[in-house]
Amino acid sequence: MDPDKIRRQVTELLEQADDIAASVGDDADGEALAQLARQAHLLEKAHGVLTDALEKVDRA
Repeated sequence: MDPDKIRRQVTELLEQADDIAASVGDDADGEALAQLARQAHLLEKAHGVLTDALEKVDRA
């Protein structure tokens, strides 16, 4: 398990989520909702990366 790799993966996902959040305005139209759904997906992926890393640490 490479902590730097995990850090890079999570950082990349969170940066993408932040970019999406910054692009969503006050308008709650379909495009904004789709962007929020994409942001939620990226946050779920980041959570998965961290969860997998913790499971590997527990097994070690």
